[in-house]
Amino acid sequence: MKIISHVAELRRGGGTVGSSGGKDVTGSKDAKRRRCKASINNKLAICHPELVSGAQEKQQHGGQSDVQEILKQVQDDENNFLKRTYSPIHLFPYSPRKRPAFTLAEVLITLGIIGVVAAMTMPSVITNYQKKQTAAQLKKAYSIVSQALVTSQAENGDMSEWGFGNLGDTTGDEYEDFFQAYKIIAGDFVNKYFVPYLNVRDNCGIRCTKQSGVKRYRLNGSEWNWNDRFYYIVYMADGTIIAFMFDNFEGKLTTVYLYVDLNGDKKPNRAGRDIFTFEFSSDVTAKINLSGSGLSKSELLGATRKGCNKNAGDYSGDYCGALIQRDSWEITDDYPW
Repeated sequence: MKIISHVAELRRGGGTVGSSGGKDVTGSKDAKRRRCKASINNKLAICHPELVSGAQEKQQHGGQSDVQEILKQVQDDENNFLKRTYSPIHLFPYSPRKRPAFTLAEVLITLGIIGVVAAMTMPSVITNYQKKQTAAQLKKAYSIVSQALVTSQAENGDMSEWGFGNLGDTTGDEYEDFFQAYKIIAGDFVNKYFVPYLNVRDNCGIRCTKQSGVKRYRLNGSEWNWNDRFYYIVYMADGTIIAFMFDNFEGKLTTVYLYVDLNGDKKPNRAGRDIFTFEFSSDVTAKINLSGSGLSKSELLGATRKGCNKNAGDYSGDYCGALIQRDSWEITDDYPW
């Protein structure tokens, strides 16, 4: 080190230093100042007062001479110099050419990792959200339809008196054919007992032209057309659609089915996903039920004619609403989503 060399030079060229009270004979004050100045010019970081002013006489420090004390101070200063610490601002000085940053490769790798994690987790998150939203919308629809039925009974008498089992005989002479009879009987029933008690935006009726080109599906994937002479369509103000359909036995209209599409004509338009089935008939009093209500869970999930099963028959998915209701308005893991 330059500091050590400088001290050695002082030893060689500056005379000797007494050890018992004599004056320093290493040279004049000016010579000492010149040496310090030369050391500074050589970028020496330390200049000791003993070397600059000449004011210090030879001293004893714990039995050591001045030169020994200087050597000790130089060594201490050198150690302290090497132990200097730097703040982050010193480690990363401002420079228009060199700034701390990630490389392109690092950025791409990070984005790739984020993409993989998102691809693994997002589908599950979205599915869980859709299930919760569907269950909540179904519960709301159930409440609206049930309330409408209660209000209707308050004005039209108990539903047991509405003629279930024979809502109308389609074989009567007053009708040209079954389909004309069905249209009149179904229309009269819906407009008397339901439409006045629902918040209806568009009473579209039988063979609703708005349903032309809208594709719907059963849970098993078979196509389901509501632009048909058997479906009486009502558009609700909240965006849902209710399709009324009447079952018949030997020409007599009996059970009434309500197919509720929770999000209107928007996809997926599939039974068990956004379409659910309500029904009421002569054996129901003062209440409308989700189709399959009262059955066991295994019966609701069975591959039967109406089961909530992708391998069920012609009316697959009809029991899905009752399954959600049975599971406390939740879509559980065994649900055929």
